[in-house]
Amino acid sequence: MVADANAVEGTEENIGTTVINYNVTDAAIEKMRDTYKDLAISDKASYGKVVCAIREVRETRVGVDKMRKELKKNALAYGRRVDGEAKRITTALVAIEKPLKATKQAVDDIEQREKEELQRIEKERVTEILAKMEVVEQLGNMLANMTAEELTDRIKELANTPITEEVFEEYANTALIKKEQTLANLHDALVAKQEAAQAEEERAKQAAIEKEIADKTKAEDNAQRTESECVANISSSFTDFGDDLIGMSAESLIDRIAAVESMEVTELLFETIGDYPLSRCCHLFMRHGDGFKTDKVNTLAKLRTALTDRKQRDKDEEELKAGREKIAKSEADAKAEAAAKEKAEQEEREAKETAEAQAKVEASRPDREKLAMFASDYLQEAINNVPEIEDAHFYSILQSVITNLLKAIDWISQSTEITVLKR
Repeated sequence: MVADANAVEGTEENIGTTVINYNVTDAAIEKMRDTYKDLAISDKASYGKVVCAIREVRETRVGVDKMRKELKKNALAYGRRVDGEAKRITTALVAIEKPLKATKQAVDDIEQREKEELQRIEKERVTEILAKMEVVEQLGNMLANMTAEELTDRIKELANTPITEEVFEEYANTALIKKEQTLANLHDALVAKQEAAQAEEERAKQAAIEKEIADKTKAEDNAQRTESECVANISSSFTDFGDDLIGMSAESLIDRIAAVESMEVTELLFETIGDYPLSRCCHLFMRHGDGFKTDKVNTLAKLRTALTDRKQRDKDEEELKAGREKIAKSEADAKAEAAAKEKAEQEEREAKETAEAQAKVEASRPDREKLAMFASDYLQEAINNVPEIEDAHFYSILQSVITNLLKAIDWISQSTEITVLKR
C-alpha cells in the first residue's frame, strides 16, 4: 500500500503496513544531487542557477515536511515512520543544500567585503575632498592679528589655488563657493587693515604736529621762565645784600656796601643768563635795566642806614658798658670791703670759740684721766685673773673680750676729748 497526502486515515495495522510515499523518489533526489553537486558561481547567470537550485531543494524539503505533518496526524507509530522517512529524506536533501549554501555564502561574503571596501574607498575620497575644502576655508580664519602683507600673500595663495572637478569632483561647486567666500573675507580684512594703518598714520602725523606745537610752546615757556628767573636772580643779587641785617657788625655792613657798589648790572646779566641769545640779553637789559639799578640804589641806601644805626648802637652800647663797669666796680669794692670785714669778724669769733673749747678741755682733763685710769685698772685686773683656757673656741672668745676692752679704753679717751671740744 502506498500512502499519499489524501490516504492518511486507517487502522493501526493498516498504518503499519502502508507504504510511505512523499512523492519524492530516491531517483528524484539522486537526480537533484547529480544535477546540483557541481554547481559553481562565476557570473550572475551561474549565481542565479545556484539560487534556483536552492529554491527547488528547499521547496521539496519543505513539501516533505508539510506532508510529514499531515501523514502523522492519525497515529503516533505512523508518525514515527513518517518522521523517520522525512528525516532520512531531509538529511539527504540537506546534504545537497548545505554545500550549495556554502558556495553561495562564500560569494556573498566576497561581495560584502567588496561592498565594504568600496564604501571605505568612497569615504576616504570624500574625506580627502572635504579636507581640501577645509584648507581653503581655513585660509579665511584668524585674520585679526595678520599684517596687510600677510593678508595679501594669503589672497594670492588662495587665488592661485585651482578648483577643478578632477580634484573636488562632485564637491567642485561647493569648494568654489567656499573659495569665493574666503577671498571676500580676506579682501575685507585687508581693506580694514589698510584703513586702520592709514588711520594710524594720520594719527601719528597729527600727534607729531601736536608734539611739535607743544615743544615749541614749551620752549617759549621755558624761555619766558628763564627770563623771569634771570630777572629774579639779578634782582636778588642786589636785594639779598639788604636782608638779615639785624645783629650784623659795622665791619660786615661796610663790606656789603663795598660789594654792592662794585657790582655792575651788565656783568651780572651776562653771568646769570649764560648762553642766552645776545639779542634777548639786550632786550632784557632794556626792559629791566632801570629796575636793576633801582634795586642797587635801594640796597645801598638800606645798607648805609643800617650802618648808621649800627654805629649809633655801638656807641650807645660802649657808653652803657662803661657805666655798667663803673657801677660793677663800685659794687665789687663795697662787696670786697664787706667780705674782708666779715672775714675778720669770723676769724675773731672762731679764735674765741677755739680758746674757750681748749679751756674746757683743760678743765675736764682730771675726769678723763680718772675714767681712763679706771678702765686701765679694770683691764689689768681682768688680765691678771684670766683663767687657763685650753679649748680653742673659748680661747678665741677670751681674746675677743680683751680686744673689745682695749677698744673701749681707747674710745673713752678719744670721746672724752671730742665731747669737750664740741661743747
